[in-house]
Amino acid sequence: MPQSLKQSVQDALQAYPPLHASRSTIETTVEDGKVMLSGYVPSISTKRMAEVLASSVDGVKEVVNNLIPGPELERKVAGALAADSRTREWPIRVRCDLGYVQLQGHVPDKEAAQAAMEVAREVKGVKQVTSSLQVSQVASIRHPVP
Repeated sequence: MPQSLKQSVQDALQAYPPLHASRSTIETTVEDGKVMLSGYVPSISTKRMAEVLASSVDGVKEVVNNLIPGPELERKVAGALAADSRTREWPIRVRCDLGYVQLQGHVPDKEAAQAAMEVAREVKGVKQVTSSLQVSQVASIRHPVP
């Protein structure tokens, strides 16, 4: 029995060692030769490579690449924190790993930490947010916003 196009695409993706080793979570949907990729990858180059690999499979007519690379999600979350009046003044670092976001840094109070969590959770593509934010007097010194 011939292998399905979906299985062929999944096999091509898994055969690429860096993609396999990255623990990426890629969902593959196929309809009339159109392949849709969604999920999380660690980098923009991994996102591009997944598209190239899927495109190279016989029978694939088009690839829609909706994969979310970690750096892109980090930028979105950091941008949302910078845009929100409750969090823009605090130097909050954002780390992402396959849709899981961690917030790090110092904030002046629990309310600021809670606001940061809320803002991060609202960003499209975020699976889960954890906080390593510390409430400290150091954070009460406001950082100028350009």
